[in-house]
Amino acid sequence: MQEQQTNNQSQTQMNYVTSYQTIVARLKKLGVQWKLLMLTSGVLTWIAYLVAILGIELIIDSLLPLPRFLRMTMVISFVGCALWFGYLYIFKRIRHDTSRNRVAAYIEKSYPGMENCLISAIQLWPELDKSKYGYSIAFIEKIIQQAYQSLSDVQSKRVLSTELQNLKKSFFITLGGAVILAFAVLMFPASLVNFGQAFKAIPKTPIEMLAVSISDVSPGDYKVRHGEDVQINAKVTGLMGETAQLYYRNEEGTWRTVEMAKGQEGKDVSDSIHSLDFVGMYHITLKNVTQSFEYHISAKGEKSPTYKITVIKEPVVNRFQLTLNFPRYTNLSPQVLEPNSGDVTALIGTEVKFKGESNKPLASAVLVFQGTKGDTVKLAVAESTKLHGSFWVRRSDKYHILLTDTEGVSNSKPIQYVVRAIKDKEPQVEILKPGEDIVLDDSMLIPLEISAIDDYGVKTVQLVYRIEGQEEEHAVSLKRLDKPLENRRPPRSDGILVGKASGFALDSHLSVGLREANIIVQYTWDVNELDLFPEDVVSYHAEAIDADNVSGPNIGRSKTYTARFPSMMELYEEMEEEQFAQVDGIEDLLDRQGEAKDVVDDIIDQLRKSQELTWKEEKQIEQVSKMQEQIEKTAQDLIKQMKQTAKDIEKNQLFDLETMQKYQELRKLMEQALSEEQKDILRKLSEALEKQRLSEKEKNLLSAKFNQEAFKQRLEQMIELYKKLLLQQKLEAAANRAKELVERQTKVMEKAEELAKATEIPPAPFNKGGEEVDEQKVGEKAGEQTTSEQQQKSQDMARQEERIGEQLEDLHDDLDSISQEMEQQRGYERIGQEVARLNREAQNNQLTQKLRAAGEQFGQCQAQQAIQQGMQALAGMKNLQQGLDNAVDFMRGQNAEEAMAAIQKAIREGLYVSQSHEKLMEKTDKMSNKNERRYIRSERKALNSLASEELNLAEATEILASSLWDLGKEQMMIDPKIVWTLNSARDAMTRSARALEDQKPHLAVPIQMQALSDVNQAITDLLKSLDQMNMQMSMSGLDSMLEQLQQLVQNQAKLNEMAQGMSEQMRRQGQTPGMEEMLKRMAYEQSLIREATERLAEKMDKMAQMLGSLRDVAKDMKEVERDLQKGKLDQELLDKQRKILTRMLESAKSLQKRQLSKRRKAETAPDVTYSESPQSINPELLKTLQKLDAEMRSSDVENWPQEYRELVRLYYKALSEKVQTK
Repeated sequence: MQEQQTNNQSQTQMNYVTSYQTIVARLKKLGVQWKLLMLTSGVLTWIAYLVAILGIELIIDSLLPLPRFLRMTMVISFVGCALWFGYLYIFKRIRHDTSRNRVAAYIEKSYPGMENCLISAIQLWPELDKSKYGYSIAFIEKIIQQAYQSLSDVQSKRVLSTELQNLKKSFFITLGGAVILAFAVLMFPASLVNFGQAFKAIPKTPIEMLAVSISDVSPGDYKVRHGEDVQINAKVTGLMGETAQLYYRNEEGTWRTVEMAKGQEGKDVSDSIHSLDFVGMYHITLKNVTQSFEYHISAKGEKSPTYKITVIKEPVVNRFQLTLNFPRYTNLSPQVLEPNSGDVTALIGTEVKFKGESNKPLASAVLVFQGTKGDTVKLAVAESTKLHGSFWVRRSDKYHILLTDTEGVSNSKPIQYVVRAIKDKEPQVEILKPGEDIVLDDSMLIPLEISAIDDYGVKTVQLVYRIEGQEEEHAVSLKRLDKPLENRRPPRSDGILVGKASGFALDSHLSVGLREANIIVQYTWDVNELDLFPEDVVSYHAEAIDADNVSGPNIGRSKTYTARFPSMMELYEEMEEEQFAQVDGIEDLLDRQGEAKDVVDDIIDQLRKSQELTWKEEKQIEQVSKMQEQIEKTAQDLIKQMKQTAKDIEKNQLFDLETMQKYQELRKLMEQALSEEQKDILRKLSEALEKQRLSEKEKNLLSAKFNQEAFKQRLEQMIELYKKLLLQQKLEAAANRAKELVERQTKVMEKAEELAKATEIPPAPFNKGGEEVDEQKVGEKAGEQTTSEQQQKSQDMARQEERIGEQLEDLHDDLDSISQEMEQQRGYERIGQEVARLNREAQNNQLTQKLRAAGEQFGQCQAQQAIQQGMQALAGMKNLQQGLDNAVDFMRGQNAEEAMAAIQKAIREGLYVSQSHEKLMEKTDKMSNKNERRYIRSERKALNSLASEELNLAEATEILASSLWDLGKEQMMIDPKIVWTLNSARDAMTRSARALEDQKPHLAVPIQMQALSDVNQAITDLLKSLDQMNMQMSMSGLDSMLEQLQQLVQNQAKLNEMAQGMSEQMRRQGQTPGMEEMLKRMAYEQSLIREATERLAEKMDKMAQMLGSLRDVAKDMKEVERDLQKGKLDQELLDKQRKILTRMLESAKSLQKRQLSKRRKAETAPDVTYSESPQSINPELLKTLQKLDAEMRSSDVENWPQEYRELVRLYYKALSEKVQTK
């Protein structure tokens, strides 16, 4: 217990001791701060008084000529003030009491609320040990703790606030004194010196005090530079009301005088003249001193010593000249600037040579540049005065020539010269052709023309391209000039240099002038080498690199253009849109032609009713003429559009030759209609307006109406043919798109197999002991070796598979639409059903899903699994392609066979009509009586019977013409003229029947001859059409079979190579599960080739010239297929495959020879004989024609019916042409 009390006492003692020590430290610190503030304030106050007193005394001393004792008194008083104020404000404050008690009392003064506890704590602390006055220790400790707590709230700023305010006042007082002193010094610069010389000797008497004295002459003896100004100053005392004079003279010259100005430089002299000051400063400035001279100052007879100003001549460059040596790559000759011309404007890298001469011997010469680096170029000094050196133009700058002579004198104000550095601009490059974004055609060639212009020559022209989606850019060097252009220009006469650059054909045109070079590079860029994928976009630009080897090379870039590789679908859609627009244009043309025909019909009806042609009807004829001209112009525009479409189809190779020929024939039909019917319409309408007689006007209008009807019928035929051609094109386009997708998928699979081989896990190695190494570890090691490049290739193939799948899905949708259209088209029902079946089968095989799966596996770098999915999709795509190709061939063959059968039937019917009509004509001729006697009853009955037969033949002819018209809407070989000829024959037969009914056989015979001639002409035209179709079918059939056979040969060759490689791998490693799967896939490929070969063999069986039969080849393929399915792959199977390929090549060679033979024989068509050929026209027909001609010219023609006149004339014209042909 006692020990605890002892500890508590000890702890309490420690607490108040620590508190007291803290109090003492805080009081000590405040005491130091207090003294420093007082001392600082005192020093500032002391300085303020001294500065103010000094400034006042300087002003008094400068303004008043005080006696010496007063000036001395002023100096003594200043020193006394300094001592007194130093004692008062510095010494006393240093000795100021800052003890603890004093500081505590000072704090208590600022904080009355402390109630003297702080002072009590300081004073009672000694009582703790002495207890002199008997104070309680607890009381003292309590006082100390209370003082400690009160001191913690004390702020130094509050305690020392008075001292801080005094310090601020002292600062402002000192600032005021400094202002007074500064004013005195600025107003009287020599006042301080004069004030300090107060104790020097001064005039002892008033007379001496007023005597003139001259002192402080400056600059005294002095050397100045040539042309500098010299200022002479002097202090003159005692001069009142007059001015000081400067006397000067050149060496051994006469003295000259000039008044000096009083006061500072620039002060008006008159102010100084009237000044009453006893002491003054006088000055004068001599401008542009060029000669040495002596001088002294005189005032009221007083004269200063004589001084000398010596003029020193600075070194200068009397004459200099610069020579510019341009960089070598510019091929520019050196340029010599005008003398003393120091400004330089030149290319960066130009060497500037300096040559000059100074006016005096030099010690050194330097070109000083003012750039940030402060470069200097030292010039060589020869013969003391000649200078030479050089510097290089690197940047724009300024420079001067710094000269130093042998006496060390330099030129003080050198002339500044400017260097303007010109940066060689980059070449200007422009792609002149094509100069726009383009879409690639089937040739995959871009003819480019690039212009590169540079002031000083182009060294390299290159093409930079990038395939969108890839970050890497590729550059192709097109032209490189390693030497100066003028040295590279070989002798030439045609202005064309032909070269080769990076595999591209290059024609370069070079044109080089003195200061510029213009290069025109023409070449054809084979974009096919980039291995583009449809829908890829290549962005490219041209770059020209100049020969600047100083600050360059500088690269000029042209505008960036794009070349887009379109897919077949895009090309077909674009072409189809154009063709549908053309069909709409033809239909609009048909409507407008119908309106024009209706107007002509109305005019004819009105003419027949009123037997006159009014002004309104003439205006209508003029309106119809304008309508026909507009129709002709529109038709011409359509023909131009069709020509351009044909060029685009041929350029992009969208369809085969047969389809192109059909399209060209369609265009020729339009041109033929314009050149025949349309011209006749305009001519007849014009003649109808010119003729005076109504009969002639009506005849011309009827003829115009007939041509309008013919033109309208041609337009109707064109529309039907065009629509049918569009449907055929859709199917062919779908087949071509399927072929394109197969080719693209095949290419992807080839790349995938290469990638798989590159990442293939090698066979398990063996260690030294012969044990097999862990295959899993080997696989992990091989997986680590997969490079980023292989991953990039895998990602590219993934994107390609995805795009192929998307386009295949689009093809499925289009095939659905095509099949529906064909099923609704007469004659195409079976083809539409076959297309629908092929599409369903491909969709059931889930080809798009397999392609997507392959793309995902490629994206995961699983090449083997992706190949398996991709190959399955490829097999299905090949089946779809082959089926569509067969559908196209079947459609063409079906069309041709149906057309040939229809034409042959029409020929047979025409021959029957011709033979029957010829017999009828013979009977009529026998009954004709030139004496025109009256016929007996039996003869009249016979004539009626002949008339009935004639009408039956007319009806048969009409049916034949109608069937040919319908056929003409499907086949271009059927010329509408054949139908018109048969219609003419029908009309003739009808008129012949009327003549027989009227018992005028002599009139019926010529008409029957005309009818017979028309029927025979139609049959002849049908025979020509049939021969032409036979020739085309033979050629197109051979072309198609040869193309299919060549494709099969290529597929078989690839399969043989695959089997050979697999056989070698099996010999090295043995058969593995993966190889079994590969053999099954090869067997499936062989089955596809076999099926296609069997289909082709059916077409070739009828050709006797074929060497061997493809059916035997198909049997061998079947055996190979079975062996592969069983996993058999030996030398016997490889021999069978080689034998199959050899026989297929022989068949292709034989078919090619047959094709060439057919083409040679196609120049002349063989004669066609018939069992019952019609007899030739009666030789007496010429006499009848002459008779008809005479009747046409006689007045009897007026008695003929009006509607027969023009028809008789047209028939007569046709008979004449027939006779001439015969």
